[in-house]
Amino acid sequence: MPVSYKIQIPQVDVRPSDDTIRVVHWRVTASDDAVIDPETGAPFVATVYGAESVPEGTSVAYGTVTKAQVVNWLKNRPTSNVGETLAQAVRANLDSQIEAFATPALTQESKPELMAITDF
Repeated sequence: MPVSYKIQIPQVDVRPSDDTIRVVHWRVTASDDAVIDPETGAPFVATVYGAESVPEGTSVAYGTVTKAQVVNWLKNRPTSNVGETLAQAVRANLDSQIEAFATPALTQESKPELMAITDF
């Protein structure tokens, strides 16, 4: 099954003098039903949290803004990588978290005979 991405906007910072949004706080999660967390028995969930400032000169009225408008603005916001949007960067980050969990470079193992205390 493909990776599922979900976004939440837990908070926005509003300038009271003109009721405009200045900062959008966001959290995006991703899961793949094929990658199971053995501790929970549920799909592993990767998470990225961030906050984006609304550029000066841009007016986003808190009283009339919709979630769709905020999500669209976040998705299409350019990153420092030329030609890359925030959505592309966040998805790449989440995909790499899932891949690292599914195929770890290292695992932690323990053998009782190695753990026994002995003279050094």
